[in-house]
Amino acid sequence: MLAEDWDKNLGGKNFDYGLSKYLMDLFDNSAEMKDKPKVKGDYKVLEKIIPNAIKLKEVLSANKFAHVNILGISPGINLKVINNHN
Repeated sequence: MLAEDWDKNLGGKNFDYGLSKYLMDLFDNSAEMKDKPKVKGDYKVLEKIIPNAIKLKEVLSANKFAHVNILGISPGINLKVINNHN
């Protein structure tokens, strides 16, 4: 081993939260959400998204593509994303 280094503020829950915020941004900027209130600050939405963000992280660690389908983020609107790890 030549070197060892880490950042105690990176990874794990921080990564899951960052990925959740990314998914919320995708949802807020989608065509279905045009002229509707943003969900980025809604903690109930965050609770729905975090388990899916964790699953997305795990799937992308072994695959190039992953599908995300989260139902009912906003009344009558779902989040559907095909994501890659590039």
